[in-house]
Order: sequence, then C-alpha cells, then structure tokens
Amino acid sequence: MESKQLFSRRCGDPGPMSWPFEGSAGPSPVPIRGYDAETIRPREGLAVPVTALVNYSYCPRYGYLRYVKRARTPLTREGVRAFFNHELFKRMLVNEFSVVSQFRSNMTAGEMAQLYHEEFYDVIGEMRGCVFGRLFGEMGLSWSQELQRLDRLLLEASLVWAEKLLRVADATGLEAFELARFLIPRRRAEVFYEASEIGVSGARVDVVEDGFPVEVKAGRAPVTGICEAHVLQLVWYSLVMEYAEGRDVDVAEVYYVNGFQRRRFGTDQGLRRWALGVRNMAFEAFQAERAPERGRCNRPCLLERECRQSL
Repeated sequence: MESKQLFSRRCGDPGPMSWPFEGSAGPSPVPIRGYDAETIRPREGLAVPVTALVNYSYCPRYGYLRYVKRARTPLTREGVRAFFNHELFKRMLVNEFSVVSQFRSNMTAGEMAQLYHEEFYDVIGEMRGCVFGRLFGEMGLSWSQELQRLDRLLLEASLVWAEKLLRVADATGLEAFELARFLIPRRRAEVFYEASEIGVSGARVDVVEDGFPVEVKAGRAPVTGICEAHVLQLVWYSLVMEYAEGRDVDVAEVYYVNGFQRRRFGTDQGLRRWALGVRNMAFEAFQAERAPERGRCNRPCLLERECRQSL
C-alpha cells in the first residue's frame, strides 16, 4: 500500500518512499539533509527530549506541565498493561530472527505459530525478572491472571506472524536461516541518540530496522492514517539519526500492537519543516512564564487536577 494512503490527513502527503542506503555512519555528526547548521539549530539554544515535543503536540498545556513544571502522571493499571505490551512486542521484533530460523518447509501455520507463542512466553519470563514483576505487585495485578488475559492476543499475533512467514516461504522457496535472513531485517532495540545542537537532548528509538526507526504502540491503529503525534515522534527520530549517523533516513514506521499493523511513511521535506515548526512553537511555550491556556479536552487526562490549577 502506498504511504500516502496510510498517512494522517492532518499531516499532509509524505510523498514517495525512498529507502535509506546501506553503509557506515560518518565519523562525526553532519548537518541534516536539506538544512545547513544555522538553519536547524534552535535560536534559544534549548534542548528537550523528543517526548517533550510529542507531549506538546498532544496538548500544549500538558507539554508545559510535564516538561516545565515536572508534573508526574500517576501510575495506573491500564498504563502498566500498555507499557508491558509495548515492551513485549518490541522485544519480539528483535527476537523474531531466532524463531524464523527454526522454520522447515513441511511445517504448518499452526506449528509455526506454536514456535512464536513459545518465544513470546520466553520473553515474558525475562520481563518478569526485571521491572515488571515489581510494577505488577505495586498495582495489585496478578501475574497469572494478566497472562491469561493477554494470551488471546499472543495467540492471534503468533498466527498472524506465522501465516506471513508461510506466504513468504512459499513465494521464495527458502528455508530456515536463509528465510530468516531474507525476511527479518537487521534490528536493534532501545537505541539512544543525543543531538542537543539541533534541540533534542535525547531520543530513545524502540527499534532500528535496517537503518530506519520503528516505534511500537500498544494501542489500536487509527482506521486510516497515522496519529499526528506518532508522525512527529518518528520524524524527529529520523532527523536525530541523520544528524548522529551522517546518512539519510527517509523512512519511518509505526507498529500498532492492537491489530498487528505496520504503517510506513516517507519523511520528506514537508514533514521535516512541520516538525521543526512544532519544535520552535514548543520552545516558545516552554520559556513562557505561564502555561498555555486550557483548551477543550476531548479525552480523559492524567494531569486534569494539575491542569485545572491556576498557573
């Protein structure tokens, strides 16, 4: 499907996709494609995390409260569940190579899905030993009950991924390791970039896949397009990666866990100008003495109490 069919109407047409070239990153940061160093550098000399820009795009007042006033959002059960799903599928994207390398031509979709399902639970076992075991306990969540609730999603995901694998195997005639190398791009998880010279103090990319950023979202994909805030996040990831690695990053992708949809778009000059404009507006808001005016909210907000206070 063409990228323009996937793209959110508010964000414009991303234009044709062009794949990032392969090669080593430059020895030092370079100006971003299409901009000289003075154009891309913020006049104020500020640098904020990409998440601060994303929060501002959701709601300027929310972004101000989070970044300037350091307001903390309360931990909720739904928040912990979403965080868990996000981390699980992010790790599975990286671990998929080991699953596909076990494929044999006489395997059925059910047998391949079983391998995916087992890998999901191997990853879950690792996650329990880190922060999630503690978080579940703090929120009064039963580990066994939560896994029972989650298993339907994992079974569905395992079958979706297995059927995709069989279609590719049938079309290519490849098996095991060769198929894994053909089907699974090179993936790295949790890659951190810093580019304070262009106004970004930190960008933690979920997955870098063959040189472009992939962001995992625990929620359901929009009926059409990509959420504007997700586009902004990924465009900034692309800009930061270009600056840090000295190469073009022309493609970005969102993976929506709920529905197993991957939506890719090109990061063209129009989107880059728009992202820089949002950054500049956010910097202006963050330097103001008062928070932006309270707008008309159309969804529940975790900072509603703080928002209602006079700032």
